[in-house]
Amino acid sequence: MPPMTRRPRNAGFTFTELLILLGILVVLGSIAATSLSHARLASNESVAVAALRNVAVTETAWRQTDADGNGQPDFWTQDWSGFFRVADAKGQPLGLISEDLARADGAPADATNGEGRPRVTASLVTGAAVPHAGYFFRAMTLDNQSPDAKPYATDGPDADSDARENSAHFGFTAWPASPGSSGSHVLILLETGSIWARDLDGPGPGGPAPAGCTLMPNAKGGQLSWPGQAGNPDLKKTPSGAWRSVQ
Repeated sequence: MPPMTRRPRNAGFTFTELLILLGILVVLGSIAATSLSHARLASNESVAVAALRNVAVTETAWRQTDADGNGQPDFWTQDWSGFFRVADAKGQPLGLISEDLARADGAPADATNGEGRPRVTASLVTGAAVPHAGYFFRAMTLDNQSPDAKPYATDGPDADSDARENSAHFGFTAWPASPGSSGSHVLILLETGSIWARDLDGPGPGGPAPAGCTLMPNAKGGQLSWPGQAGNPDLKKTPSGAWRSVQ
C-alpha cells in the first residue's frame, strides 16, 4: 500500500473549495443586502410617521394659540412647509418643524409680502423639493368626508382673502421619493390624529390624476392618486380597502 500524501500546510484552498466559499459569501451578501434594504425602508417610514404625528400635535397647538396670528382658532392647511415658514409677530419663521423637513414639501405655498398676518416667509428651496429620510410631504387638497369633496384650504373670517386655513379639518400626506428604494407606503394624516398607510404595490386607480393630486405609478401597472377624486372610496374620511391604520 503506497504511503498517503499529505497536502502541504501552505498549499491553500483547492479550486473547488474556493468556489464553495465564494458561493457562501454571495448568499450571505445577498441576505445582508436584503436585510439592510428592509431596515432602511422601515426606518424611513418610521421617520415619516413620526413627522406626521408631530404635525398632528402642532396643529392642535396652532389652533389653541393662534400661531399664524389671524385671530381665529383654526388649523393651517395651505401647505406643509408653513409649519416652519409662517412668520411670528416679529416677522421671523415660526420653525415648528425642522428646516430640513420643511424642504421636503412637494407643494409649498408662495411667499407673501406685507406686514399683515398670516404671512408666509420665503421659499426654502429653488426648484424641486428635497426628500426627508426618503419621503416627500404635502398638504392634501380635498376632504372626501362627503361626496362633494370640500377643499381643506379655505378662507376663514380673517383679514386676508387667502385660502390657508380650516376651522375643523386638515389632511397631510407623505410618499416615498423613490418607491421601493426609499419607501414602500403612502401615508396620510387626518385631524383625528389617525395615520393611514397604503402599499404602493396595491392595484390603485388608473387614469390621470385629478388636479392638485399626487400621482404615483406602481409595480402592478396601476396608478395610485391621492387626495383622489370626489367620492373616491379609497380616501373617504376613514380610509377603507387597501388602507391600514398605523398605530
